[in-house]
Amino acid sequence: MENDHVDREDLLLREIMDLRNHNADLNAENLGLREEIVQMQTENSILKS
Repeated sequence: MENDHVDREDLLLREIMDLRNHNADLNAENLGLREEIVQMQTENSILKS
C-alpha cells in the first residue's frame, strides 16, 4: 500500500516535470514567434515608407 503511494507520487512528480519542460518549450517557441512578428512588422513599416 505504501509502495503504491510512493509509486503514484513519483509518477505525478515526473508528470509535473514533463509538463514544466513542455511549458518551457512552448514559452521559447512563443518568444521566437513574437520576435518573428516584430521583424515582419518592422519590414512592413519599411516597405510602407
